[in-house]
Amino acid sequence: MAHHTKEKVRLNDVFSLLHLPLEDRIKSNDYFRNELSPIAYIPQILGIELGKAFNLSPLIFMYLGRIMNLAAWIFLVFTAIKTTPIFKWLFCLLALSPMSLFQSASLSKDSFTIGASFLVISLSLQYAFDETKTVRIRDLFLLFFLTTLVFITKQYCFFLYLLFLLIPIRKIGSKKKYFAAFILPISLGVLAFVAWISSTRDISSFLHSNQQLHFILTHPSQYTFVILETILREGKDYLEGFIGRLGWLDTPLPQFLRFFYGTMLVFIALNEKAERVVIGFKQKMIIFFAFIFGLLLLFTGPYLFWNPVGESFVKFLQGRYFIPVGTLFFLLLYNQKIGFFRRNDRWIGMTVHMTLILMLTSTSCVIFNRYY
Repeated sequence: MAHHTKEKVRLNDVFSLLHLPLEDRIKSNDYFRNELSPIAYIPQILGIELGKAFNLSPLIFMYLGRIMNLAAWIFLVFTAIKTTPIFKWLFCLLALSPMSLFQSASLSKDSFTIGASFLVISLSLQYAFDETKTVRIRDLFLLFFLTTLVFITKQYCFFLYLLFLLIPIRKIGSKKKYFAAFILPISLGVLAFVAWISSTRDISSFLHSNQQLHFILTHPSQYTFVILETILREGKDYLEGFIGRLGWLDTPLPQFLRFFYGTMLVFIALNEKAERVVIGFKQKMIIFFAFIFGLLLLFTGPYLFWNPVGESFVKFLQGRYFIPVGTLFFLLLYNQKIGFFRRNDRWIGMTVHMTLILMLTSTSCVIFNRYY
């Protein structure tokens, strides 16, 4: 069915496959890259093991894996929205975007990446701006543990470590404690990543033989133009994929719906605010640097590992990869001056509800029309 939009699901085939037995003696590892961390697949694995315990069919394995993945995503997103001191409605709108929701009920590890990234950002905001929150050692451990899990799963999410710098020094103690609390977890996270990669490939050989890495180190200005060329060529597709380009990237939402949803994200980001929370210039600069650094890592990863040698732009990037780092863009729009809903904040919630009803109903119709 991939890229053949006239092909539809035959329900009789689905029902017949529900009874197909598992050929557990036949195994294949061709599809999976061995350098992928298994952390983000734990919920799916639990669902599959549950199916095996009851001797169910492989198709039901898939559905159980998807259900467990969705349950883990719901827990992460719910906790993130409950935790953040600002932008609760914006997090809701981002989490329930067609693309995010489509991934959440799949077997993809992007579900964990999106949900856990939201939670890391929410914890960072709580520790930084919630004056009722006392930052303890266990809080910092939780923050860096989650950040490391996301980083090992998707390496461009290293930018999440930088959000620690939003936390005031007074909440940690002395400058020495602050410096140690920042450097030590990053060092341990990098060591954990290097240890995992070392178990799956020869790092020294990769560093010496990778032509793309040599190009970046010796021609940084030209690599900047590679990124700009990529944005000019593929930027429209990235925006589409950020909001909703489903299936095998062959099922886009109508253009006016994508434009409407993007407009509503910006509108809510500009208007939703907490009276006691002010994000100052210094903190905005930290968020901005983390955002730019995250984008740089996002483009560089595929360029190093997947890009054909000699290409003038980065290939194999998809819009959904931008959701974690894109959240920081909307944080830059937080302000205390624009106040369309200043007199009645409940209208923000009503606006988000109506937006989601329209978008998700329309998305359901698009999916049904594509597959059935």
